[in-house]
Amino acid sequence: MGNIHISGVSFAYPTRSSLPVLTDVSLDIPAGKITAIVGTSGSGKSTIIALLERWYALQEGKILLDGEDMQNYTVSSWRNVIGLVQQV
Repeated sequence: MGNIHISGVSFAYPTRSSLPVLTDVSLDIPAGKITAIVGTSGSGKSTIIALLERWYALQEGKILLDGEDMQNYTVSSWRNVIGLVQQV
């Protein structure tokens, strides 16, 4: 798996479109490194994961894998190259 680059991502859930959850978020996740996304309740952690897993379409910004837009991958092939370990 390669480097993931999140650039200028803004998002609001479709059922609450007037309430932005993420505004202009950028983040680099280097290949081969453990990356934790931490923050207070409601800060957008789960939303970032949902966007990475493509449960929702990006409204603004880009997510790249080694410089290639994630939209160029099918959903199933994209999910085959990412992994998630959730806190229990």
